[in-house]
Amino acid sequence: MASGALINTYLSLSLLCGLLNIPPTILHISQGHSGPASFGLWATTLNILAFTNGVIWRNDALDRAPVLCDISSKISEVGPLGLLIANCCIIRYLALILTPNRTIEEPQQKRRRILLDYCLSLGFPSLIAAVSVIYQVGRYQINNLAGCSSASALVWPTFILSIVWPLVFCGISCCYSLYVLYCLIQRHRDIKKLVNCTGSTLNVSRFARMGALSVTYFCVATPCAVYGTLETIAATGPYVPWVSWSTVHNEDNKLSMVRQYPLYQYQLRDWLPIVAGLMVICFFSCGSESVSMYSKVGLACLDRLDALKKKFSRQGPRGGIMSRGVYFPM
Repeated sequence: MASGALINTYLSLSLLCGLLNIPPTILHISQGHSGPASFGLWATTLNILAFTNGVIWRNDALDRAPVLCDISSKISEVGPLGLLIANCCIIRYLALILTPNRTIEEPQQKRRRILLDYCLSLGFPSLIAAVSVIYQVGRYQINNLAGCSSASALVWPTFILSIVWPLVFCGISCCYSLYVLYCLIQRHRDIKKLVNCTGSTLNVSRFARMGALSVTYFCVATPCAVYGTLETIAATGPYVPWVSWSTVHNEDNKLSMVRQYPLYQYQLRDWLPIVAGLMVICFFSCGSESVSMYSKVGLACLDRLDALKKKFSRQGPRGGIMSRGVYFPM
């Protein structure tokens, strides 16, 4: 069983990452940095869901929030893939910046790039979540500590529609990373000029932070993706030959069925959203604009708390009002 200290650490980090990732994500969305914005959206969503699930199902695996589980199980299934694709979009953007003989990005080109990034990093995982019903063998499963997750059978559609994609995008990211490394070696003296050709608010500092985040997460996520793929195959198995829809969705595997696992322990994949969230904090929360947004949010919260404090201080017991030290019941 997981110790109380481990559980509290996991929940605290999830909440911290979920909240502190919001301002940098909003900034990236407003500035048109679609790759980091998608990365922040996935990190924020996964960490908030991890905290919520962890609080609700800390001590048991009872089916007490069906609607939340319907949503959470799908998001948790494709969220790690979304992070990988978003990271791939970041590396691809860096590669475009370093491309030789590149001209200033036109507004139409920028809109196309942003649309493609969002379609890949948000739309593609959503499509995978939608078609997962093909190999789904239950409505969802509930694990203590981790909460809701998907329940799948190991059939050939599972490989094509789910298991293979993390490895595919890791391979694409690897190719782009090697290209970026080659370009940096060849053109490291022209970085400032190349960054200025983006026609956006991107500067050398943000370029460096994007590169640091993408490379760091790539180095962490790639071995985790390989290990997670093998772990998923082992945990989902044994392999079931696909004959028809009814072969997978038989009487023992109805789509309305809820599976419960009260002895679940934290797995490596459960910590990936926290790693992603901490990276967003480390690389994007220290910029002047992020600090300014944190300050504005903090001051707004303090003003709100001060207003509530004054409101309640004016009220006596049972809804009365205090006026110059005299209580008037209502």
